[in-house]
Amino acid sequence: MVNKILKLKKEITELSDREEYLYDDEYERLKCLKEEYDAEFPKLSDYDKKVIEEEFSRWYEKYIYFEAVGNIRLPEG
Repeated sequence: MVNKILKLKKEITELSDREEYLYDDEYERLKCLKEEYDAEFPKLSDYDKKVIEEEFSRWYEKYIYFEAVGNIRLPEG
């Protein structure tokens, strides 16, 4: 269950970061993922919630780094 919720949170983050560019079907998927996450997360134990937050923090640090590096445009010339 922890892995499922963690995967949901990661996918929600990735889709939310480009929400303004989503197609209708992707936006609906994001909405469904958020609803599923909001329904399942409160059912977890405090320990499981802490594990998810710690794992997500490690993943997010890498995610942000690669998003930033991937969007850097080197000057042409």
